[in-house]
Amino acid sequence: MFDKEIIGYDNDKFFNEILEPLFYEALSKEYDHNFYSRFDCKIPFLNGGLFEPINDYDWVNVKIPFEDKIFKDILKIFDRFNFTVKEDEPLDKEVAVDPEMLGKVFENLLDVTDRKSRGAFYTPREIVHYMCQQSLINYLETNTDVPVGDIETFIQHGELAQQITSRANVDEKYIPASIKNNRDKIDNLLKNIKIVDPAVGSGAFPMGMMNEIVKARSILSYLRKDVKSNYDLKRETIENCLYGVDIDSSAVDITKLRFWLSLVVDETDIKKIKPLPNLDHRIMCGNSLLEEFEGIKLFDERLLERIPETSDFELEQVNADVGKLYTELGEIHTGKRKDNGRKKEIETELKKLDRRKKAIVSRPKDETRQSTFDSVLENRKKESQKKLAELKRLQKDFFNEQDRKRKKELAGDIDRIEWELVVETLKEQGNEDAMQKLAQYKKNKSKPFFLWKLYFSEVFQRDNPGFDVVIANPPYVNIYKMSKDQKSSLQKTKLYKSAIKKFDLYVIFMELSLNILRNNGVSSFITSNKWLSQPYGKGIRDILLEYDILKLINFNFHVFGATVDTNITIFKKSKYTENIDILNLYSSDIGSNKDYDYIENNKKLELLFKVNNFKTLNKKIFYDIEDNNFRLNLTNEKYSLIQKIRDQSKRLDSICYIAYGLRGNAPSIKKNKSFFVKTENPNGAYKKYFEGKNISKWAFESNQFFDYQPALHYNSMFKELFESDKLVSNEIIGKSNFRIAFDSKKRYNNHTVINIVKYDLLTDTKYPPLKKQLNHEKVNITKKIDYGFLIGLLNSNLIYWYFKELLAIELHFYPNYVKQLPIKLVSHTQQYLIVNLVNQILTITKDEDYPDNPQKQTRVKTLENQIDQLVYKLYELTPEEMQIVEGFNRGK
Repeated sequence: MFDKEIIGYDNDKFFNEILEPLFYEALSKEYDHNFYSRFDCKIPFLNGGLFEPINDYDWVNVKIPFEDKIFKDILKIFDRFNFTVKEDEPLDKEVAVDPEMLGKVFENLLDVTDRKSRGAFYTPREIVHYMCQQSLINYLETNTDVPVGDIETFIQHGELAQQITSRANVDEKYIPASIKNNRDKIDNLLKNIKIVDPAVGSGAFPMGMMNEIVKARSILSYLRKDVKSNYDLKRETIENCLYGVDIDSSAVDITKLRFWLSLVVDETDIKKIKPLPNLDHRIMCGNSLLEEFEGIKLFDERLLERIPETSDFELEQVNADVGKLYTELGEIHTGKRKDNGRKKEIETELKKLDRRKKAIVSRPKDETRQSTFDSVLENRKKESQKKLAELKRLQKDFFNEQDRKRKKELAGDIDRIEWELVVETLKEQGNEDAMQKLAQYKKNKSKPFFLWKLYFSEVFQRDNPGFDVVIANPPYVNIYKMSKDQKSSLQKTKLYKSAIKKFDLYVIFMELSLNILRNNGVSSFITSNKWLSQPYGKGIRDILLEYDILKLINFNFHVFGATVDTNITIFKKSKYTENIDILNLYSSDIGSNKDYDYIENNKKLELLFKVNNFKTLNKKIFYDIEDNNFRLNLTNEKYSLIQKIRDQSKRLDSICYIAYGLRGNAPSIKKNKSFFVKTENPNGAYKKYFEGKNISKWAFESNQFFDYQPALHYNSMFKELFESDKLVSNEIIGKSNFRIAFDSKKRYNNHTVINIVKYDLLTDTKYPPLKKQLNHEKVNITKKIDYGFLIGLLNSNLIYWYFKELLAIELHFYPNYVKQLPIKLVSHTQQYLIVNLVNQILTITKDEDYPDNPQKQTRVKTLENQIDQLVYKLYELTPEEMQIVEGFNRGK
């Protein structure tokens, strides 16, 4: 067209004379025999709203000037690529630009700041493929008696569907007998599954689920001797199974475009290209997390409840449905609306309604159910159920409607009924004021709320209401990085128990999934892995522990563009399973020593997902860990050893007071810490001073001083903390082990240091928080403990292993972790064996030449190994248990 081979046009008029008529007229209106006279050629009618003017843009009268050179350059760039509308599974055989690229383009068109504020990151194909397959496997396992191994074989070899039509028999290796024997049931389950992505983005997961369902059903249709085309299976899946919501209207449009393209690919004959469906009520725009507006409930969910119907009410409903169907049938006969197979559907529905009517009429009087509840609510429910039934019918009609005028009418009717139900709820609550505020959103494409049970009422009016699968890569956005309005709305709602501390949006998306899942439904999420152990994740951890957590896959490296490590969580809305399948992956597992940004191209990942790489962990272990932290590094064997150590020990905070050092800034005189830090002490008035960066293992030196003025400092702590013999540790440990040193020089320190002081040295303190903790028992126990013994234990391999396996999070060694370290109380004789070795180490490490003397360093290593052996013996470790600890990379 650009080269004027089909039709000519004036210079610099390619946009106005060719592109606009092509999109807004030729492709979006139906013509006899698909002949478009303006271009004197055949062009298929695609419908679907794909090529309708946005916001009623008047393309006929408004002329936007674009030079032809712009399109020449664009088309020149396009010519460099091999475009395809086919989205394959991860095993691509050629490099091509497919619709999946739309998602990547969408992400990268957002500037870096915008992308971070939205927390939007495109999910790699391999991850999508795995999560979609696992969701289907769990769904079929839940709803059939087919062995899970057979289901896995069937779903994971779905690519066989591409070759099956040319084969007389299906290999038992790929299609087990149990699948063949249950083919009708499995096909029906896949036909009627309800799947939603509540943060749909560019549609990766709905597209992935569609492809997996179509592959499986194409095999089943062959087995059932009812072969269906991929086009029919895709259209049926889109109409019956797939839903999506996003707050960004551009993301919704990208998702719709990918669905439309996926249908076009299966029609190679221009004469057979069917009009595309309208997806406005399947992929919708709104705030998934809020079903309220400014804290006000917008839809009364009681209206969805099935009411005890009388025969008269049931007959009234059936007759109303029959009347509407006959009206629609009349419009088809008179040519007011197109058939497109709808006539046959109506005739089938009329037969079903006729059978239902006969059954109601013939029902004995004593079987008629009578209403026994509040008549006002009953009447509200009856009227609302009529509206909801009408809503479902209108949405079904809208999906297939081709006429632009009729579509507009249907959209208006759908919108009217939805708002009527909202207004009814607000009036019931006496919230007429909210109706005026809400009026501004009536015509908006995006709304600051989403009424799940109204907009997707057909999902929530089923027996066992809700979705079968919720699957998502929700935004990674902290509450404090949200807009003021978003933050205010979320803080007003009482919907989420997981919204605690400085929470991230993705944790409440995970909780949302449980609210919209049906019982025994499955959720599959890829999120940041911070929730596994951070304080703000405790809310969602507590919630998930009440349900079946099926799989936890932790990526200890950057899987894709996100700047955080991620994990896959698959859980089920049921309470039957105690064991969790866990896979802890590192970059070295995929043959890389650095973060891997395009993991879908690495075939090793698929092998790592195989079941034999997973370990099984009893979730009761997490209940026994402080704050229910999910320590995925643990195994049942490791946890048994941890329990053994605990059972023989006291916590360190029962022996020592543990606290950060001072915060030396002085807000009242607007001075920071550096003002008080000195390099000289001419009058002897300053205190010896050090910081965490000065600490070495065992012993250290520092030549700094501090002008200690308790009345000025932000937090001066108390002098006994510093002027006692003590153990100290750095607060930031990085990737190496923590460093415990002994300080006998009464040195002060700041908040980068953790102080560990025996209680018997603090009996004269007047510091209130400490005085509350002191008692005779603690002091008497502590008197029997030698610092040399404590530092020997704390610097041992065993205690570091305990810390890393049970307590460590990232780079920090917090006082709360130090408090939990296990100390076994033993006699002076047993302590002396370790104290003697520690004294030798302290003597060597104090030498000025120690840092540069390999012989002395080797001697210290030898002594440390001897301490390790004594500690193993002290805690009664078996050779197998010692191997668990020794096999751990301590990073020495």
